[in-house]
Amino acid sequence: METWICQSVSFVRHKLILVYRDTINATMVDVGNYTEFESLAVKLTGRRSKALVVVCVYRPPGTVTSTFTDQLSDMLDQIMLLGNRFVVVGDFNMLGDVAGGRPA
Repeated sequence: METWICQSVSFVRHKLILVYRDTINATMVDVGNYTEFESLAVKLTGRRSKALVVVCVYRPPGTVTSTFTDQLSDMLDQIMLLGNRFVVVGDFNMLGDVAGGRPA
């Protein structure tokens, strides 16, 4: 069973926490449930600003599988359908490439 805690300055889902100022209106957004990573999505709206969806992601260490990339792609599709600006942040626990072909 999922546990959701909503306080005036933070949202908690699984082990992910988003802390924000109390002058910002925050609403939890459903972007789906995934087996390869945990996610927390919140739509933030300031007094005179456009909404911004912030998505926090945590992927445990391990081999990157096609299931992970498929699920991440699905989540990004869900976010795009919301029609808001968005940013995805978090710990993906995967190597990247840097110039020269060295691991990041």
